[in-house]
Amino acid sequence: MSELTTIEIPEETPFLNCKLGREQYADVLTSIVRTNTDGFVLAIDNKWGAGKTTFVNMWKKKLENEDFQTLYFNAWENDFENNPFVAITAELKSLLGKEKSVTFKKVLDKGSKIAKAAVPSILKGIVKNYGGEELADVLKETSKGVLEAFEEDIKSYVERKQNIKDFHTELEKYITENSNGKPIVFIIDELDRCRPNYAVSVLENIKHLFSVKGIVFVLSIDKEQLGHAVRGVYGSDKIDADEYLRRFIDVEYSLPAPEIKDYILYLIDVCKFNDFFNLSDRKNSELSMDKDNFISHSKFLFELKNPTLRQQEKIFRHVGIVLRSFSGRQFIISELLIYLIYLKLFYREIYSQIQRRELSHQQLLDKISETLKGVLNENQSNSVRINIEAMMLIYYNQYLDHSERLTLLNHLNEEDKLDLKSHFDSQENQSLLNHFIRKELNHFHRRRTSIEYLLTKIDLLEPLQDL
Repeated sequence: MSELTTIEIPEETPFLNCKLGREQYADVLTSIVRTNTDGFVLAIDNKWGAGKTTFVNMWKKKLENEDFQTLYFNAWENDFENNPFVAITAELKSLLGKEKSVTFKKVLDKGSKIAKAAVPSILKGIVKNYGGEELADVLKETSKGVLEAFEEDIKSYVERKQNIKDFHTELEKYITENSNGKPIVFIIDELDRCRPNYAVSVLENIKHLFSVKGIVFVLSIDKEQLGHAVRGVYGSDKIDADEYLRRFIDVEYSLPAPEIKDYILYLIDVCKFNDFFNLSDRKNSELSMDKDNFISHSKFLFELKNPTLRQQEKIFRHVGIVLRSFSGRQFIISELLIYLIYLKLFYREIYSQIQRRELSHQQLLDKISETLKGVLNENQSNSVRINIEAMMLIYYNQYLDHSERLTLLNHLNEEDKLDLKSHFDSQENQSLLNHFIRKELNHFHRRRTSIEYLLTKIDLLEPLQDL
């Protein structure tokens, strides 16, 4: 998560400040680790921006409080190191401060033999330096050297195989010495953000070199993105990345998404929106329901689009910057603001068309419908969708040049039908659209408001959201 939502993790109660109810999932994972002492690889698989890093750091502290030994390795921060074997071994030396122990010295000794670069054989050198027709002549003249090189390769293979076995033996002893009778939990984070070659090399090292009794590797990943890395390494979209990753991952777990409203309330709190919503000038005006409307519209949009936690946070961060640029006395429709920022993030071309005044009134309604498509669940009301149409129609109309504006009330004819059609066309929805238009236009401030003041602020302050 970004700095905006960096969460303090108290030593004794690491999940105290978690607003997503995720401690229960940490308990589930702890029980899996506790009952599988032979060692395995666990993948926590969620999309980027789902809060995995925050979760694994809270879980790490909770494990330590329950007397587990833990290690944390940010693969992305270490992918400058071409040999992940060295980087992972280096992390192990910090275990209980035992880097000077006799056992760890043996681990280093056996590991150094694996880490040494293999001496290229004579045959490989020949193939690299010669080609074409010359190759046959060279091989003919050096058949004795080729045979010697082949024998050397066999010898190196046998030695390397024994070195790996010796390394496993010493590593397992070291793990047993420092584990308090419980598996050591080695968390590897951000693997899916690494260079493809490095990410795949980390997986192969874990499986083939570090897979010993008493150590549990936890991969905090977006499996889909890691699959792209696998295909990139092998240079083919035909590679079955899921099947490949299954060779390295023993258990998969996905953190359930939090309740959207709970996360919205958390973001409102952490972004200090209440300081704005509770200003007396707003509480005692026609904007007294501002906060409730903002929550209902945010919830509707997020349930419709299902953005990641990071995307939700980005939208709220931008909303907060814009809100703080206004005073409490200024007329701000917060639910319109979040819809425009939502548009800019997910439908930038439509946002730009609105900004450039390129759309007719009916085209505007058609475009809005594209952004609000989706099957409503049983807890969602269509009224929010129609209300967004009504607000955008009114405030876009005020944004147009005077000659292009409609007198919207005159377009509600005697049959109470608008000449402009909602894409969500039904008699009920059309009446609802008319209702919202009349309701908005009955307020002096609203019928004089344009979206221009919000568009200007959104674009002017956008660079600040990533600071």
